[in-house]
Amino acid sequence: SAVIASNNVSGIEPFVDLIREELNLKQVELVTMSEQTAERFGLVKQLNVNARTLGPRIGSQVQQVIAASKQGDWKEQGGKVTAGGVELLPGEYELKLAGGSDNSAIGLLPKGFLILDTDLDEHLQAEGLARDAIRHIQQARKDAGLDVSDRIKLSLSATSGAVSALDKHKELIMHETLAKQISIEDSANGELSVGEDQKISVKLEKID
Repeated sequence: SAVIASNNVSGIEPFVDLIREELNLKQVELVTMSEQTAERFGLVKQLNVNARTLGPRIGSQVQQVIAASKQGDWKEQGGKVTAGGVELLPGEYELKLAGGSDNSAIGLLPKGFLILDTDLDEHLQAEGLARDAIRHIQQARKDAGLDVSDRIKLSLSATSGAVSALDKHKELIMHETLAKQISIEDSANGELSVGEDQKISVKLEKID
């Protein structure tokens, strides 16, 4: 799942389904960006000073600025960042969000942030693998010149670690790819990547 905080929630909302599909997410929560929102998710904005860039401009004051950034003696106002009473220029610093849980990845957006829950259980891993397979099958349909409404007979060859996941989600695969028949066999010769380290091969045939 993911949380996206932005000051333009209405602009992102039409693309939620696309984001969910492309990132294999079960849920996407949109929230309006604010300091309170960041606090809700345990996030704190941190200032990292680029001493190599800043040093030549301000000389010995660089240590004062570095100490201030670590002690929280800095502010961002009107697009300007000041630390220890010294205004920093673009390229002399980096702002990032820190905090969250051990099972999350945090990204700083231009006017917001993204929290991606990376704690995947076996069920989610299996579904993600199946959706990887679906994308390969859809590409194979396009390569074969099939119409979007054409029904197919589908044969999948998969490495042993992928077979059970594909079998568990075969109804989803059949529904998404318009397959009326599906066979899944164990093979070490897959060529398309699915999941973290598994391989599959796809064969399909148009049927009436």
